[in-house]
Amino acid sequence: MRIKLLSISLIVTLFFSCKSKYIPPHGKSPLIESNYGFVTEKDVMEGIKLKKKYTDNPEYIAEYIVSMYNFDYYADNLKKGNPIGVKEEVFEKYIATKDFVKFKKLEFYNDQTSFDGFNVKLGTKPSSTFNKQDYISTNFQSGGIFYSDAKQAQIALDLPVLGTNLRINYSRYFKDAKYLTSVYFLEGFPQKEKVITLAIPSYLTVEIIEKNFAGFNIEKSDKKYLIKDEEVKSLLKKEKSNEKVSYITYILKDTKAVNKESNMPGNSHNLPHIVVLVKSINYDLAKAYSKAVPKEKKTDTKVEEKSKVKAKTSVKKEDKKPIPLIANTNDLYAHYAQIVSTVENDSTPFMEKLKAITEGKKTDLEKIESVFYWVQDNIRYVAFEDGIAGFKPDACQNVFNNRFGDCKGMANLLKNMLCALGYDARLTWVGTKHLNYDYSIPSIIVDNHMICTLVLNGKKYYLDATESFIGIDDYADRIQGRQVLVQNGPSYFIDTIPDLPVDRNLHLRKATFLLNENTLEGKMYETIKGENKTNILRAFHYAPLNKKNIVLNNIVDPDDIDIDASNINSTDLSNRNIDINLNYDLMVNNHLFTVGNTLMLKPDFNREFSGNKADTGRFFDMQFNHKINYVYDITYVIPKGYKVVTTPQDLIIDNAEFSLILKYEQTSNAIRYTKSIALKKGKISKSNFKQWNDMIDKLKNNYNQYIVLNK
Repeated sequence: MRIKLLSISLIVTLFFSCKSKYIPPHGKSPLIESNYGFVTEKDVMEGIKLKKKYTDNPEYIAEYIVSMYNFDYYADNLKKGNPIGVKEEVFEKYIATKDFVKFKKLEFYNDQTSFDGFNVKLGTKPSSTFNKQDYISTNFQSGGIFYSDAKQAQIALDLPVLGTNLRINYSRYFKDAKYLTSVYFLEGFPQKEKVITLAIPSYLTVEIIEKNFAGFNIEKSDKKYLIKDEEVKSLLKKEKSNEKVSYITYILKDTKAVNKESNMPGNSHNLPHIVVLVKSINYDLAKAYSKAVPKEKKTDTKVEEKSKVKAKTSVKKEDKKPIPLIANTNDLYAHYAQIVSTVENDSTPFMEKLKAITEGKKTDLEKIESVFYWVQDNIRYVAFEDGIAGFKPDACQNVFNNRFGDCKGMANLLKNMLCALGYDARLTWVGTKHLNYDYSIPSIIVDNHMICTLVLNGKKYYLDATESFIGIDDYADRIQGRQVLVQNGPSYFIDTIPDLPVDRNLHLRKATFLLNENTLEGKMYETIKGENKTNILRAFHYAPLNKKNIVLNNIVDPDDIDIDASNINSTDLSNRNIDINLNYDLMVNNHLFTVGNTLMLKPDFNREFSGNKADTGRFFDMQFNHKINYVYDITYVIPKGYKVVTTPQDLIIDNAEFSLILKYEQTSNAIRYTKSIALKKGKISKSNFKQWNDMIDKLKNNYNQYIVLNK
């Protein structure tokens, strides 16, 4: 402790002896110019206090983050269908809890939002002032999105010494309120106070849906939040007194940092947040407060004020009738339908290709399959978002000619190709399992994907062309059990994609082994279905010709020096409509040991999940890529003259989310070892972490036991 206090004392002494520039005691940080201001002794002591409080050792904490949302009516945008805009104003204060902190700040915007840049104030001395901070703007790239209308604004600042204060102010404007979908509370750093406050004018009906609030002490009130920090009050704009506004304010204090975790689901599953629904508007009331669209030429101030007064005084009680914006799913679909109606599709470029694709196909299903598989195999899926916040598909002829597209473009091409053949195909909106919403929420937040629905002989097929090497009546785990919004003439219908049982992902291994001295020798048969099958087909298809055998060897002979597979045979790995069946010779070392007249056999040489305990301190559930169903049926032939002395105990565990069955059955000349491990839902909820870890402990203990045979 004495050493730490001496270090801080040295920092403070050196720091306050400088009038124009501060050189940190370590002598490595660049000079900090005086016009940014300096920390005070009080700031440094506060930094020491915070360093002790936050034991997870953050580089900085947020003393407060206040996000204010103000809704405005713009009459000029009425004909465009987006008369309501939202101004987001954010005030933040950070305090460094270490020396030499490299502070980075990212904010996102797109073609439906405008970003005004960052105002920054470093330090607390009187010489400190808010300055416009230059930022770097780049296209946002993540998860394969190589081109997008989403952009990110980034600043990087040095916080040279523990206790340094940094205040940031910025604003973002949503041109259309429907694109303000959600606001989250937690960040990747601790916060002493997080405030979300919405100012809702009397002419709007706004509904707030609270998600994942359980376990968090989030205070809610109808009071206007007043910023206490005197340093930023000069940035606040005065509200217009003639506008009637109600407030919804949320306050959450002393939050921990939340960062990315392995096997985590989408943020909406666990993180506390609000969903904002702007449902209806009373235009008569709104006219009294109408504004010009931001950054466009405004009318003469006097004329504008007169028109406002006139509009306000002409409002009658009987005229105060709300008009829906997106009040329900009907309105949501109308919005989607309007967007896709602007796409100019032309099927002419691919008519000849359709003839070639379907040549020789006799049944309707064969023709549909051939088109579906052609799009999978020949149109490269490249995730990018463009157009109206990523909701507008590219024209079918563009996707066909370019040979690439995103989910919307590929769905649109597949739909138009099938329609050109006379089939009933429809565009379909869906939210993958990454999202924790359904169509009970009328918002664009519900959807992040588009597929094509085919109706044939009364049966619906949900065709996702982005999922290569998947069969026509099979569905990727990420869309199973999810609601879909399907075109239906001028209207729509809502359906649910089948949630396929865990047996769909069966991976069965069956073998008979001879115990040969210290080696196990036998013939292995594998059956692989579902997600594991499609993953193997993709890997095999995209591998170069001279490396396809390597792919196959990696499946049956993993990077394990104790396992040696040979004479591998497989079913047709270009046929996505059949299961994968493999057979091969297998030799396993270091699982059979001879000690005098005793044989000691470790029956399990794959040991799945032995190291997969859940960290009980993690924030998120554990989400796997898909449901898992591993089944083993292994027979060990007892050598002549030997008898079984002991076997591990059977183990049976059943939970709503997972199950485990281990059994050892003895016959006159063999021991049959069977194992079944199933993740029924593809995830482990936090509420089941203890049960899961208990199961893994028992499983690992069983793996370490031997079958003992004596001569």
